[in-house]
Amino acid sequence: MWIGIFLTACTVFDLKTRRLPVWLMIMGSVTAVIFRISHWEDGALLWLGGMLTGMFFIAVSWRTGEQVGYGDSWMILILGLYLGLWDVLWLLSIAFTCSGIVAVILLIKGKWSKKVSFPFIPFLMLGYMGVAWL
Repeated sequence: MWIGIFLTACTVFDLKTRRLPVWLMIMGSVTAVIFRISHWEDGALLWLGGMLTGMFFIAVSWRTGEQVGYGDSWMILILGLYLGLWDVLWLLSIAFTCSGIVAVILLIKGKWSKKVSFPFIPFLMLGYMGVAWL
């Protein structure tokens, strides 16, 4: 439940300001670590794999000069730590598919160009809802 509330707050910030407050991301990180410590028996390799997925995206953010924002990558790290490897991969599949569909629709309608960026946290929220529903 807490992750849904956290993602909702981050979605609002991302849509309004296109930035995520560092204090909110630290709070999410600490909460995810506490959750993972209290559920240690769930399989360390799975949550470690989820965390490595987030670290991969942080490296992509750094390497591409933040073409993928650090906030988005940090969120993927938090979600990977919380959900584990397989669920975060499902979440990312849903999020990338939904964002791709929206981008294609807006490109066809002529409302965007190829160089426009858009907030990704709302799509991570959709991905989380999809994973929670499955």
